[in-house]
Amino acid sequence: FEDLIEAVGFLLKDRTRESLTLRLLGAGPNEEAVDRLAETRGLGEQYERVPVLDYSELPEFLRQGTVLVLGSKPTPEWKEQFGMILIEAMACGVVVIGAKSGAIPEIIGGAGLVYEPGAFDELAECLRQVLDRDAFRESLTAKGLEQCRNRFDRVSNAKQVLSLYESLVR
Repeated sequence: FEDLIEAVGFLLKDRTRESLTLRLLGAGPNEEAVDRLAETRGLGEQYERVPVLDYSELPEFLRQGTVLVLGSKPTPEWKEQFGMILIEAMACGVVVIGAKSGAIPEIIGGAGLVYEPGAFDELAECLRQVLDRDAFRESLTAKGLEQCRNRFDRVSNAKQVLSLYESLVR
């Protein structure tokens, strides 16, 4: 969350971004530290943490946003395996931005943007591009929806699994 809070704090220094609101979804052992960081970076009322949602509420929550950022930071022992939330967001017509961690860039493909973990200035630039360039944002939204239909639907997944099994049997 640190990269995202830093990036949004940087963007909020520009007074034309008064309508920008950061909504963090999730709870965990660091939530108080995350809230304090948002406060010290001046996010104020433009920050909201949503600790828990029922899974049935997720599509509506996602549709309320313009962009979803998955900022997983890799460690020597762990990298993001499969960020399902990226696919869920793209299926809801939301642009995705993700850290270059594990499978995130592969899932996003050309349907979103990626940044180096820890490079909040790079993330801020990704956000700026999505928020300021309507045609670019609409293009990424369309690519995300198409990618969900072509790569992540159940028929496509079943064919991929069948192909894998067939290659193992040969």
